[in-house]
Amino acid sequence: MYCWYLRHTYLQDDLVKPGKVKICGEKIDLGKIKCPAYLYTSQKDHIVPWQFAYEATHLLNGKNRFVLGASGHIAGVINPPAKNKRYYFEYKKIAPMAHEWLEGAKQLSGSWWPDYTKRLEQFGSEKKPASKTFGNAKYKKMEAAPGAYVKEKATSELNQQLTKVFKVVEVMSQKVEYVTGVMGTAIFNVTKQVIDGMVDNNWGRIINISSVNGQKGQFSQCNYSTAKAGLHGFTMALAQEVATKG
Repeated sequence: MYCWYLRHTYLQDDLVKPGKVKICGEKIDLGKIKCPAYLYTSQKDHIVPWQFAYEATHLLNGKNRFVLGASGHIAGVINPPAKNKRYYFEYKKIAPMAHEWLEGAKQLSGSWWPDYTKRLEQFGSEKKPASKTFGNAKYKKMEAAPGAYVKEKATSELNQQLTKVFKVVEVMSQKVEYVTGVMGTAIFNVTKQVIDGMVDNNWGRIINISSVNGQKGQFSQCNYSTAKAGLHGFTMALAQEVATKG
């Protein structure tokens, strides 16, 4: 499920393509969503840059409202009004481009939560007093919070599954240790055989071939990426030590 999510929503960006993604046999078309939407994003979110999040205003066909908050995707979102911290941008119009929207937007101090509350009130029904009793004719009242399931102990089947997970983690750690060990030892031993002669002659070239995965990482290849990162670091450090020797 995790791999499917990354592939279709990040790598291939299929979710924005009408009918491209199927869930439970149903084709997904965001353009068919016509209910009102309050679209919030944070100005310094490093996972979903706000300019890209803004494109959702053109994908959904309901009455959209876009609000840009300060900070990142945690501090910007969790910003209670009582503290009166940070700021947010609001603009009632939906501009063609994100930068055009920001140019017309107004910066307001404090939390964006009250703005969201006002937005909900526009589409809410008549307010009713909160019920003082739990359950109804169809759904009977159960036990008090936090519920019996919290107190239940893991079944033997679940324990077996957890044991398998722990074994996978153990094997993965062994692979990381093995691969990084082989890579580190090999490059050190090869370098040791030639470096003294190069230093004596004030000349030499050592070419280590690594991988870009050592810099950016690679999904499901932690051991490989770690080893390549080590090779890159070793080469850079060695270069600084012997560069003055030619």
